[in-house]
Amino acid sequence: MFKIITYSVVCVLLSSAAVAQSSNENMSEIPFGAFGYGHNLLHEYGSVDRLLNEESRRINGTTYCCGGSNNPECRVTEIRFLSTGPVFNHNGTWCPLNSSVFVHLNVPLPPGVQAVVCASEVVKIDDQQRVCPVANYCAAANISS
Repeated sequence: MFKIITYSVVCVLLSSAAVAQSSNENMSEIPFGAFGYGHNLLHEYGSVDRLLNEESRRINGTTYCCGGSNNPECRVTEIRFLSTGPVFNHNGTWCPLNSSVFVHLNVPLPPGVQAVVCASEVVKIDDQQRVCPVANYCAAANISS
């Protein structure tokens, strides 16, 4: 029995390492929190599918929060919860989440990932001179990270 449990743990660890390694390719080329950063990792880990399911359940309908490989809106990032509302790190700038965006706390994220935000590639300069995505659609965070 010990050998079976040990083997299972090793397989899980190896498969997690394989997902992380295969997905790190675009993470070194794209600024942290920017459009597409960690997109493949989030899909391979299943975080995007779970986020879409949770968001669809919340709104009682279908959501189109993150496209496939042709539209990598979902990105690995960080979320902070401020008194004015949640903000996320977009290429070093703390951008506000739209007031309609619900931050899901029950979505499994890859090891070392604190949050995922799905937001547009198109950016704008807001009244505080921040360069932020024009729109953001859904989000998840691991508050224990």
